[in-house]
Amino acid sequence: VKATRLQDATGASLPELAAEFRADRDAGGALTLRVPLRLEAAGRVSDLLFAGQLLPDSGGWKVDGQLTGARVFVADARVLAAPWADAPDSAPGAVGGPGAVPSAPAWSGLVGKVAIALGEVVYSPELVAREISGTLSLDQMAVVLETLKGILATGGRVEASGKVSYSPTNGSPTYALEGSVAALELESGPALKAFLPSGGPPAIEGRFDLRSRVSGGASSLGQLPSGLQGDLQMVSRGGVIRALPASYLSAVTSAKEQLQRRSEQAGTLGAIAGAIGARLPPSLGGVAARTQQLTTRLADLEAVLRLFGEIRFDQLTLDVGVSASLAAALRDLTITSPELRFVGKGALEAVPGQPLWRRPLNVSLAGGARGRSAEALRRVNLLASTVDTLGYAPFSFELALEGSADGLDASKVIAAVADRVLGVSLSASDVQRLRAGDAGVLLALVSQIK
Repeated sequence: VKATRLQDATGASLPELAAEFRADRDAGGALTLRVPLRLEAAGRVSDLLFAGQLLPDSGGWKVDGQLTGARVFVADARVLAAPWADAPDSAPGAVGGPGAVPSAPAWSGLVGKVAIALGEVVYSPELVAREISGTLSLDQMAVVLETLKGILATGGRVEASGKVSYSPTNGSPTYALEGSVAALELESGPALKAFLPSGGPPAIEGRFDLRSRVSGGASSLGQLPSGLQGDLQMVSRGGVIRALPASYLSAVTSAKEQLQRRSEQAGTLGAIAGAIGARLPPSLGGVAARTQQLTTRLADLEAVLRLFGEIRFDQLTLDVGVSASLAAALRDLTITSPELRFVGKGALEAVPGQPLWRRPLNVSLAGGARGRSAEALRRVNLLASTVDTLGYAPFSFELALEGSADGLDASKVIAAVADRVLGVSLSASDVQRLRAGDAGVLLALVSQIK
């Protein structure tokens, strides 16, 4: 059997599917099956093989089989779920027309177990799991995925388990799902590149333990994914956070260096004038003084941006709750480094059809500093005078991040810090130009220095 030009309900192309079926029946009615499947799309090839027996069992079949494959691409394996992707409210076995509760689950007539053994499962070139093994168990009322385990190519391991149960009760979901996924010792860099396709260095690097639970209910298997909710916890004991785009720091450093050269030139002119007994015009002397003052303040701003631009943390914890609409509440985010600490909350809006990493995100962080970092921040009035029980002095401003996970916008943080350190106000367009690396924005501030 070969199927080509397949499409899902939205019109999106599905992989080509080729399958062979071989079934041998013995005298007792048992079937021995061998079903190789091949999926092809955009040069990718996934091979799967189901082999096993079907034994007559109380009007149905008891399966004892194994699903194996050398390599499977997640993006292409979705074709296997297409028959259930848009299942109607009533299954084929339903009685009573549209909206009726299915009289039997979609797997009606099958009980038993299927062992799973896959060599490699590919989500993206950066995110690959190997040596996948587990067991799928079926009974009359539930399908259970017993602990599925695998090793991540980048290091670490992944575990998953779940259960889809059937309940023919009017007034409640016909199908219910409960599941859990854990990724332990996950290297975040490759994972973020897989899920955040914007390119550039990842915002977070380190090894993480990630655990999540999901649950939900629906009247059909195809509707289950749209009604899921759950929570996620993530912990890391060391890594790096790039909180600000590097272009901000580059622009500040460039402006500082250019002003330093101007200040040196003005100093040279002053020395020459003094040597010949001349005086510089008052206006030139005033500009020179403001230039030197702005240079000093830019050096302070540069020091602050270096602190926030790349934070090496000792511990990070994240707690997120996700609703059925896929709106997410960031209930807690705590980042601790030897000299900086951040605690905050946030939210991810639900936007139908939009990937999670591109949905509107806002995060509000309160911070604190101690040690040399506190000295640098206190020098420019960015710290309060109090100190908490851990020795951190709180920031005198709030770090507000907006945008999306695929491109966080720190413009409000930059504007707040510039106002306090430089003593000038940056407009939204000024901050955007600064993010683009335009040092001219800062050079034009000489006339505003008081």
